[in-house]
Amino acid sequence: METQKRLFFLAYLKFENRVFKVSPDAFAEKNLKELLNCAVLEVVPKQTRFSDRIIKEDLEIIKEHHIDVFIRGGFNILRGAILKSAKYRIWSYHHGDNNVNRGGPAGVWEVLENWKEIGVILQILTENLDGGIKLYESFSSTDYLSIKRNRNEFYWKAISFIPRKLRELHRDGEEKFFQKINERNAAPQFYYNRLFKGPGNLQLLKYIVRNYWNAFKVKIVRQFYFNQWILLFKIEKRKEISQSFFRFKRILPPKDRLWADPFVVFRDNKYFLFIEEYLYKENKGKIAVIEMDDAGNFEKPQLVLEKEYHLSYPFIIQDDNEYYYNSPKNRRIKQLNCIIAGNSL
Repeated sequence: METQKRLFFLAYLKFENRVFKVSPDAFAEKNLKELLNCAVLEVVPKQTRFSDRIIKEDLEIIKEHHIDVFIRGGFNILRGAILKSAKYRIWSYHHGDNNVNRGGPAGVWEVLENWKEIGVILQILTENLDGGIKLYESFSSTDYLSIKRNRNEFYWKAISFIPRKLRELHRDGEEKFFQKINERNAAPQFYYNRLFKGPGNLQLLKYIVRNYWNAFKVKIVRQFYFNQWILLFKIEKRKEISQSFFRFKRILPPKDRLWADPFVVFRDNKYFLFIEEYLYKENKGKIAVIEMDDAGNFEKPQLVLEKEYHLSYPFIIQDDNEYYYNSPKNRRIKQLNCIIAGNSL
């Protein structure tokens, strides 16, 4: 009976799998035995409707291996002694913002309800189902139309959390690491929303019709209106920060690209505006520089750094007469390939 109420939802997910192609696909099936080079212990848990408990005989074998961290990649809700069988317990994902979305399915209601952002949490499992110890959380924009694309994006984003926190545990040591974790979890977390479940047939139909109609209207509007990022500047002789944006001048990019994240270097009475230049057709950012004189006259951007991966946020580091690009997003430092007043930059 419950399945019949959600037949349209199951059919719609299959429809999205055909229409919205993603690459790489976070849900492509992989055999863990082929990815991991380690011993395998197959267990058959004692199951209730929602929970799994590992039997005593398997627990004894598990304890003999002295595991540091377990990563939950399956099972229902784990309960019992298995939760404390590893030194640093069991780490598990909650794909959703635990403050506003508990239940499931993951990545669905954010699209249907048109929420602006979607959250992912890495937590240590406890007996308190809704009260895991939060290790890390992150947020990103929700895909306003496709459940498939929305899920794929934030599932891929979440895979970096575990290696990041394991490196932090190794670097800081147990005491410092868990001191920070305990401080982060000191305040009680109250949940005010409902327990989410899969949408019913009529419920999903209402949401889908509304979302596709909104997407159609957006597409029509974009035929007449182009929302483009630009740069604004104002050369101010005084030290005070100008607070009137109508006094600023525009630097407008061509329609096939955006310019963002300006970082200014002042040298030899000239301004050098380092920017991210993002070409839509390439779907990749590069680092460029705009040269501007003291009167606000500027030249076209010149490309100074391009890689096979996306570049953004050009934070510039000076070392003697040489300048380097340091990206906090990519965590790479590269020497820039351009000239400022006769010196390499």
